[in-house]
Formats: sequence, structure tokens, C-alpha cells
Amino acid sequence: MEIERKTIYDIAEHAGVSIATVSRVMRGETGVSAKTRRKVEEVITRYNYQPSAYARGLTQKHTKTYGIILPKLANPNYVMLFEGAYDEAAANGYAMSLFPWENMNDAGLDVVEVLSERRLDGVIICLEFIGADELETWRNKLTAIRQYMPVVLTGTMPPGLDFPSVTVDLSECVHKSVEYLAKLGHERIALLGGFDEQLMPYSRDASYRKALEEAHLPMVDQYRVFGRCTVEDGKRQLDEMLSHLVPSQWPTAIIAANDMVAFGVLHAAEGRGLRMPEDLSVIGCDDVFYTEYSNPPLTSMRTRQTEIGCRAVQMLLDESVRGQETLPCELIVRRSCAQVKG
Repeated sequence: MEIERKTIYDIAEHAGVSIATVSRVMRGETGVSAKTRRKVEEVITRYNYQPSAYARGLTQKHTKTYGIILPKLANPNYVMLFEGAYDEAAANGYAMSLFPWENMNDAGLDVVEVLSERRLDGVIICLEFIGADELETWRNKLTAIRQYMPVVLTGTMPPGLDFPSVTVDLSECVHKSVEYLAKLGHERIALLGGFDEQLMPYSRDASYRKALEEAHLPMVDQYRVFGRCTVEDGKRQLDEMLSHLVPSQWPTAIIAANDMVAFGVLHAAEGRGLRMPEDLSVIGCDDVFYTEYSNPPLTSMRTRQTEIGCRAVQMLLDESVRGQETLPCELIVRRSCAQVKG
């Protein structure tokens, strides 16, 4: 019969300590009381827990390899992030190992266990939306990973995670999009895609409401549709919204959570006989490489993912960098937006 393999979580639970404390004991670090150390060591012995060679301290040599964890591989936005990180790592003599969240989750793998078993000199972790109820769990996971290697975060950064990071402010992207559309005369502006962040003060939803208020425009609940950030969900979100409104109430402009949602919106709008941008203006986010080839070419907020990947590697190379950096977004105007007809 196969014996169940214990994880670092099991050891922490049986010893009554945190994952970070187990990691410190395995690495032989100070800052752990003799009593706690004995308790952890007894549990490790009892379950014959076999930590990685890195954690046991059997080898402390640099492997010249970084890791990068991306939410999924189907989104070109993450491809751009990877390319920036890969090129900067290669320029400095490092290899880059890729770990997709989606595949690890489907295989039932835990990120702490996966990384603890690999000899990496550092890891870039791209986060998606983290709810308030998940924040402490993620803080514990990231703290445990940091016991093995330096960590730099990218993606959607919730407040309260004290780790080196380089991101773009998505709330700024939404605010600039509303401002631009309002200047074009749009009064019915919808926001499609993404998770429900209405209770988070620095979120896209908070920025959406604030920008509408500043432009003296109404906030219409039906104009905010949540969902995954895929092409198929973009199509579904527009169809769902329009189906619940009479044509005279349809928005004249759509802000999409990313370019994938925007492409879905363009497809669904065309299927309903809407002309872009004459009947409907659309703004995407990320400015992925084929936005200029859509029909019409898509106006999008450039989020500098290639630069973010490059900067994240630079932060791993210089471990003295401990700050949280935010790169500015930039509106790239193409032909998917137009002035409202008088």
C-alpha cells in the first residue's frame, strides 16, 4: 500500500506552528526557540518528512535558474510578461522555468510544495484577484516560499502583502478609460469582465465609480458585468447585459477588463448588427500584440507587461531592492472609439 506523503502543511499542523517556522527549522536558522525547534524536529522524524535538498541545506550553490508562475498560458498578456522576464534573465546568464497556475491546480499541486522541491535562485509570481478572505492564506504561502528563495510579485496586488513587486495600477487604467470616453461625449459607459471588487477601495470597480462621478455620469448597475477575462466570456457578458436592457438603454461605450474580453465584445456586437465605433465604442486593456489587427483596430490601455517581466528579474538580481513599484499605463488610441453623434 502506498504511504501518504506528508507535506510541509502537515508538519506545521501537527507541530502547531506556522509553515514559515517549519521552513526556518529545516534551514537551521535562528529566531526559533529551542522548545519549538524540538517539537518541529520530532514531528519531522515521526513522519519521516523528506524536505528538498535546498531546504535541508545540502546545497547552497546558485543554479542560475529563476522560476516564473503565470495564471494561464492562453492569455497573450502573460506571454508578454514571460518574454520580458525570459530575455532579461538570459541576458544575465540565467535560465527561466515556467510554472502555470492553471495546470498545477488541475493536477492538485500546491505552489509551496512545487517550489520547495526545486533548486531555484528566485521566483516571480503573477497573482490574479485575491479576495479579502484569502489574503492571510496567501500571505502564509508567500512567506513559506520566501524561506526557500527570493520572491517578486506581479499581477493584481491586493493591499497588505509586504513583498517586492512590480505592477501596473488597473484602477488607473479604468479611470483613464472613463475620462477618455467621457471627453468623446459618452454618457452610458459599461465595464465588463473581472471579479467583483466593489468592496475593495483601490480596485477597478472603485475607480469606475469615482471616474463616473467626476464626469457627472450615472452609475447603472446593469452596466457592470462580472466574469472571466476570456473571449468567450466577453461575448457572453455583452449579450447578457444587452438582453436585460431595451435598445434605448444600451451603453454607447464598453470598457473591457482586458483585450480578450474586448475581442469577445466586438464579436458579439457585430452579431447584433452594431457598428463599431459608430454605434459602440470599445476600449481594451493590456495592448496585446494583435490589437491593431482587430476590426476595427482596438483602442487599449498599454500595461507594459514586457517591461514588468524585465523589471521583476532585475529585482531578483538585486536582492537589496525591497520596494513595491508601479509602472504607468498608457492609452493607445486606435479606431474602436469615436465621438458620440450629436
